[in-house]
Amino acid sequence: MESRRPRIALSLSGGGFRATFFHLGVIRFLAETGLLKDVNQICSVSGGSILAAHLVKNWSDYTGDSKLFEEIAGRLIKFGTFDLRGRIIRRWLLSFLFFPVRIVSPRSWSRTDMLKRYYDERLFRGETLRTLKDTQSGPIPRLHILATSFKLGAYAHLTAMGCGSTTARRLSFSDLVSFQSRSPSQRLLPSRRYSRRLNYPGTPWM
Repeated sequence: MESRRPRIALSLSGGGFRATFFHLGVIRFLAETGLLKDVNQICSVSGGSILAAHLVKNWSDYTGDSKLFEEIAGRLIKFGTFDLRGRIIRRWLLSFLFFPVRIVSPRSWSRTDMLKRYYDERLFRGETLRTLKDTQSGPIPRLHILATSFKLGAYAHLTAMGCGSTTARRLSFSDLVSFQSRSPSQRLLPSRRYSRRLNYPGTPWM
């Protein structure tokens, strides 16, 4: 009788790009040992969510051969060495020279909106939690991004199935507006009090 392969859940902590690249090293180890394909649940916050989202979005490349892994990991590393903060600050300061334009479209010149555009254009390319789909080689892990709603003052989780809070109720779009307008590091804060049980069928380890 063939033994069942283990199921693995990853919990990726925050810490900016330092966390992102630390976790990338963990992912590399799992890929080299053949265990990455056994991951089927990922929980993440802050910098860990950058790696988690990129991992799930490019699952077939990360779980492919070493050449594919190096190529896709290289894109993430290149993004991390892009001087993102410096570029945003310089453009934000430069925008004050075009004050009339800022009045017409103030949000497009905000640091948060510029940050969102860089992430979308250079890393995630329009992908969202709802558009993530299983690959031909198998199902992708279920991603749980843990966050804080500054409007509700409560911890929340975001998945492909929607959003919920630690109060066990679903969040509406209006509930999300307040932390969608924050930077990723502010929106995805580590939660020491997060104790919501992820109760999915067939996952006794949760």
